Amino acid sequence: MATTDPIAIIRVSDEWTGELFNQWRLLRASEGLEPDADLAKPETMSRFDGATLVEWALDLTKDISPILTGILGFLVARNGEVEFRKGDRIYKFRNLRANQIRQVMNVIDELSSDSKPPGDDHPKL
Repeated sequence: MATTDPIAIIRVSDEWTGELFNQWRLLRASEGLEPDADLAKPETMSRFDGATLVEWALDLTKDISPILTGILGFLVARNGEVEFRKGDRIYKFRNLRANQIRQVMNVIDELSSDSKPPGDDHPKL
């Protein structure tokens, strides 16, 4: 099912759930956002190789974009994944590596420019 609003999906091994919650909470607080911007309970999924991942699907908004950007380093360190969807476009980065961060930022820029209303000087992510 295609979505018209951009979403970001982040995934990590279930062993890193608590640490990701804490990192997200710290970044959310540093951005001055209310606790309702914290991560919700994640979905759990098992892979064919026996690994268990947790995932969060997030609306890619201007409020969470700085937090998501800050989480990229965590995802690199923990072999996490990030996926973006908008319309029929899907961008997946599995086992995220440091040399892919520029690509991830380019996708965020592309999706934000697609959703920018005419005359709006600030991109809506």
